[in-house]
Amino acid sequence: MSTRPATATQAEIARAIRALVDAGFTHPRIVYTREGVIIEPGPAPRHRVDTPVEEPEEEIFLI
Repeated sequence: MSTRPATATQAEIARAIRALVDAGFTHPRIVYTREGVIIEPGPAPRHRVDTPVEEPEEEIFLI
């Protein structure tokens, strides 16, 4: 078994994943290599409207 120190801790990876999810990336991808850990953001976030879209009110004409 290797006694080499970890290139990234579980807490660091979890923190990076949470940051990506909070930024709107839905499926981050983690790639482990001999040199370290690569965290890819995944599909780009879709821009969402923060406020709901309201239906235009119907105009009522009185004759």
